[in-house]
Amino acid sequence: MERKILVVDDDLRLGHMTGKVLGRMFLGANVFVSPSGPAGLEVVERHRPHVIVLDHVMPEMDGKEFLTALRGNDWGRDVPVLVMSGYDLDYIYKGEANVVFLRKPPRRGAIEDALVKLLLKAMGQDQINEGCQEFADWRDRLGQALFSLSSKPAGKPLGRWSFHWRLF
Repeated sequence: MERKILVVDDDLRLGHMTGKVLGRMFLGANVFVSPSGPAGLEVVERHRPHVIVLDHVMPEMDGKEFLTALRGNDWGRDVPVLVMSGYDLDYIYKGEANVVFLRKPPRRGAIEDALVKLLLKAMGQDQINEGCQEFADWRDRLGQALFSLSSKPAGKPLGRWSFHWRLF
């Protein structure tokens, strides 16, 4: 499944920088950057992004107006949205489903932290439990693989390596 992320910010330099961070975080994600709310809504209609990063203070349409238009669409009702602003406006978005507010400029790692929080909130408990079980299964398989390596008799090389491994 192709992951799609939309960044809506009238400061294109910051929008592209945010897009680069998200592109690294979600390897292979297709990141769209829109300079305004109306342009962002056009991208939403065409590409249906999985996550939206939204600036609040923009000329033609502010973040709250964008969110209202997005939520008015059946498809956009549950899309996770990270709202960012240089102003303390988090009170505007309190009570909104699948929305997290972040103050600009974000500290290092804050966008990633906020997106993880947002995605966990949007996924719901069942998917989180499912992901935890997948991780536990992977951890068990890794442990078994390491145990099988450590139980090999000492003095025999593993594979093509000329030195000997012995794990304790």
